[in-house]
Amino acid sequence: MNCCYCNKKLNTTRSVREHERAKPPKYCLKVRATNKCEHCDYIFKYGENKDDHLNKNHGVILRQICYTRIANEFEEKHKNLLIEHNKLLDIRKKEMNSLTISLRSEYEPQLTDLELQLSVKNETIRVLEEQLQFERERTSSQFKLISEQKGNINITNNNTINCFDGVEGFLNLTPEFIKTQVDANFTMKHLLGGEKGVALFCKDNLLTNDEKNLLYVACDVARKKFKMKTVEGVKDDYKAYNLINSIHPPIMNKIHTDFCHPDKMDYIGEDEQTRRYDKMAECRKITKDSGKFCNYLSELTTT
Repeated sequence: MNCCYCNKKLNTTRSVREHERAKPPKYCLKVRATNKCEHCDYIFKYGENKDDHLNKNHGVILRQICYTRIANEFEEKHKNLLIEHNKLLDIRKKEMNSLTISLRSEYEPQLTDLELQLSVKNETIRVLEEQLQFERERTSSQFKLISEQKGNINITNNNTINCFDGVEGFLNLTPEFIKTQVDANFTMKHLLGGEKGVALFCKDNLLTNDEKNLLYVACDVARKKFKMKTVEGVKDDYKAYNLINSIHPPIMNKIHTDFCHPDKMDYIGEDEQTRRYDKMAECRKITKDSGKFCNYLSELTTT
């Protein structure tokens, strides 16, 4: 007779029954892998016995395996989500960098132009403030001078007129004429001469007629008093007040625009920059302290 499970041939029916129902199971049950416990290698004749055995003896292990499997699945999903997040983040960074480069290339020239315009406007404001300050000081000095002279600024006597005998023409101190002369004839040499250079410019370009005869002369060096021949007659000019107030604005504008403008100063050495700024400051203070200028002017206009 043969075993119904493993088809092993046995001699008697009793041998077959013992072979099939042996306890604990062995022999042919070893080939029935479906009824073998995976945890303790115990072999069962029937599948339901295996299930009871697993629930009774290995329940904790099964739960741990289940929890481990769930945890592994969760970790795998989390890892995949993190990878996707990093990919999206990299794409976003690349888009932002591209947008930044695009915006910078588009608006940087405009920003540079605006900064340049702002610097020009700031410089214009500074020049206007200087001119305003100059006008205030000029008005104050004029009021003081008028008060000292008590309304006799234009009064002269016959003895002072003789220095212009035979001299033709009249002194022209109109803003248009002075600006024209400054733009055409005021040079770097005059600037570097400081107050003396300004006095020399005035003598050569403003204070003489076509025959190079003086229309503006020093008549009292100690008191810094000058005479000038105008259309209205010979007038006094104490401390060269009228001359200074007429020439100072166009000369300072010429110096700032042509010789000391920041755009032009970038191309010269530091020592030369310092030298020019010092001479510009010397010319600017003529309206506040005209003593040295009057002394230079007296040397050039004494007859």
